[in-house]
Amino acid sequence: MTNLFNTKINIRTCTYSMSIFSILFISGCNDNSVSTVKESINYSINDTLTIGKALESRTDCINGKWNSSKDNRDRIIVTYECELPQHYLDVYMSIREQNDLKSLNANILVNNNEIKEAHKMLSQWEQEKRILDELFKPFLNNHSGELEQLSKFSTLQHLGNLYLTFESGWSERKLSQDDFCSDYKNSLPDVKEQCTEWYSVYDIKYSLLSSFIELSNSSSIDKKASSFAETDLSNILNNTRSHGNGLLDINNYIQNKSNDITKNINDVTNYINGKDKNIDRDKDALTKVKDNAQIDKVSENFSWYVLDNGSIQELDGGFMVTHNGEDIQVPMNELFDRFLSFAYHDFSDNGIPNAYVDIINNALNLNR
Repeated sequence: MTNLFNTKINIRTCTYSMSIFSILFISGCNDNSVSTVKESINYSINDTLTIGKALESRTDCINGKWNSSKDNRDRIIVTYECELPQHYLDVYMSIREQNDLKSLNANILVNNNEIKEAHKMLSQWEQEKRILDELFKPFLNNHSGELEQLSKFSTLQHLGNLYLTFESGWSERKLSQDDFCSDYKNSLPDVKEQCTEWYSVYDIKYSLLSSFIELSNSSSIDKKASSFAETDLSNILNNTRSHGNGLLDINNYIQNKSNDITKNINDVTNYINGKDKNIDRDKDALTKVKDNAQIDKVSENFSWYVLDNGSIQELDGGFMVTHNGEDIQVPMNELFDRFLSFAYHDFSDNGIPNAYVDIINNALNLNR
């Protein structure tokens, strides 16, 4: 942002020698050019104080120094530099340290909770794997013959009725053929001969499900989990269609389920490992909180052109944040007037202005 501020102080004509350097320090003109800036008034900020009086009487940036130089185009540049007081830095470091400790501990707590939930998921998938290894695979090996028999029946179009029968009574009392066919005859009078074949399907499925339940009950697998496995098997058997193959259906189920379980176990394990690394990183950061919050010095500077007509023009400004011995530059960019206006305010000694907090935080973020 560029503004011109008129001043009644004119620059005295003086002589100086040229140099090969891009910036030339002016000995003969130093006092006059500095005075021109100091005695100017920025009417957009405050018309009761000159720039020099505002900067030199402020309490939020102290130990000010003026300097005059010349650039490679013979333009006079006046710079003012000051330092944020130590109590500002002390307040900042204390707040920063407390916030970092709070944030890091909160992150560790969140990651630990997420790991606990992930372990629950991992336990569920490991139990699913046990169900495959201890129930489905032995069941497949022991009953491959019965499963193959299901593919020999050509008329399984009434599996919906069988499914309802299984859902309502397969784990209780097995129906006799007369009872089974009586139920079907009441609803479909012309299926007496077909009912014999349907009952054979029912008999095989009932036997398979009963055997699976017996195997499930004798295992140490959680009963709620094994009941879901029984439902899965019931659905597989009842969805076997004409010319289907029950053995192939079970094989496909085991293979697909095994692939899903392996993938999910790997995904959850990787997730847990990532969270563990986050916790290790944050624990390491906890040991460095004080060092990371250490600010050695923060200086602020403003620069103006002093023009031949006795007016001044804003050039640029910025901050230099010294963090653990390393200097980090943070430009003001379009905020020259905003930070200059701070020189006209009376700040409390109890804290540090938020704008300075933002500057220091930006510097530390740039240095990561």
